[in-house]
Amino acid sequence: MSVHRVGRASTPAAQRRYALLVEALSRAGRLGVAKLTLRPRERLAVLRPRNGILVCQALLCCSLVKSLVGKDDVGPTRPRSTA
Repeated sequence: MSVHRVGRASTPAAQRRYALLVEALSRAGRLGVAKLTLRPRERLAVLRPRNGILVCQALLCCSLVKSLVGKDDVGPTRPRSTA
């Protein structure tokens, strides 16, 4: 899972839009969904407001998750029973 910090906007008009988006997401307690392009791949990403900035978290697709399960550092998503 990768997390990227989305930088602040450079122009005054862009700063107002950025601040409005951060405030709206914070007040509503919601997340934004975005399409993120890194290298030649497009991925879905989640935008989260944190301390006045947006944090962009790239999501893994099903095929990537399935290939990771079973490796030493990644386990199944089901919780372990404590009984």
